Amino acid sequence: MKKHILFIFKSDGIGGVEVVNAVLANKFVCEGHDVSIFLFLRREKNIVDRLDKRIKLYYGNGFKCSFFNKKMLSTIIEEREIDLVLNEWGLPLIPIFLLNGIKGKKNFSIVSIYHNAPNANGRLKNVEQKLSVAKNPFQRFWLRGKYFFVRSITAMSMRYNYRHCDYYQVLSSAYIDVFKQFTGLKDKRQKLLVQTNPVTISNEGFDYDFNKKQKEIVYVGRLDNVQKCVGRIVDVWSKLESQFQDWNLTIVGGGKDEIFLKEKAKRLNLKRISFEGYQYPKSYYERASVLLLTSDFEGFPLVLAECMSFGVIPFVYDSFAALHDIVKDGENGVIFPKVNNEFSVENAVNKIIPILSDETLLQQMALSAVETSKEYSVDSIYHQWKLLFKKLK
Repeated sequence: MKKHILFIFKSDGIGGVEVVNAVLANKFVCEGHDVSIFLFLRREKNIVDRLDKRIKLYYGNGFKCSFFNKKMLSTIIEEREIDLVLNEWGLPLIPIFLLNGIKGKKNFSIVSIYHNAPNANGRLKNVEQKLSVAKNPFQRFWLRGKYFFVRSITAMSMRYNYRHCDYYQVLSSAYIDVFKQFTGLKDKRQKLLVQTNPVTISNEGFDYDFNKKQKEIVYVGRLDNVQKCVGRIVDVWSKLESQFQDWNLTIVGGGKDEIFLKEKAKRLNLKRISFEGYQYPKSYYERASVLLLTSDFEGFPLVLAECMSFGVIPFVYDSFAALHDIVKDGENGVIFPKVNNEFSVENAVNKIIPILSDETLLQQMALSAVETSKEYSVDSIYHQWKLLFKKLK
């Protein structure tokens, strides 16, 4: 059954949410659906050239509840005969405000999607980190109040999105109870659904060959120390570099903490660490053997299924529940447990050393990772979307 689908993004920038949905939008078009995308903002670096030419793009006049944005959305929904709107930013109020101002006059379904762990985001984590180092009792009191306020506003926004859409999607079944607890909602109408992310980089033509893999550890992602905590990776490497003299660490990505990380590596006198900047990561996945991810929170990071599809073994900090959906410790990857509720460099190093030292185990785990990644192919994820389309007839 052909669907007329409208995606709503904040912007056309090259971020994880935008990349995932560019892949899905292209797949929907190839399967015969009509697809449009509404974007509140334009970015200089954008995903437009990754989109199928049959997809119609529309731009609003900024991220706001303006008459212009409401009129444009109403016109798109009417002229394109939209029957399904995918609100790809299921937290802020503006998209759902605009849609509900239109829905009373037009017949379409709304699915709001939250692309992170429901109880974690950058604002909350930033306050947590400041609170953990604050000494002054007045500052701690103020930060606790700020945390409560930010948490309350976040939960309220989620509740509003949930109540004003037909379905609300989270990235993992592990997040169902987290969402209920965080928002206080009971989900009596059973509107909560699970839909994970697909692999967004094709491995077509790639055949895993252990002998072609390099002794390289890679990190792929944004360079920041609020969420991604890339400094931990540099600390781990500082304990490994002298012992594994034929291995290298490669950092792929950019961000606000890039200079800090480079200075840290220099201060630790690290020799075999390379900062590559923003790059398309496929060639790095093809040659690397191991990926490190030490984030303080995630939703369902794209790099996991992507790297595994190229036989790269993920070594990941156990900071988000969805991790256990895809990584089985000691089988297709390695999970660093929390120690006293924190990341432990020493624990991570102790888990890495025996695996890097065992080529047979490396190969076995890499093959298992490749097999697991097939569950997250675009075709597999599209099959799950088709089931939702049937519900929305």
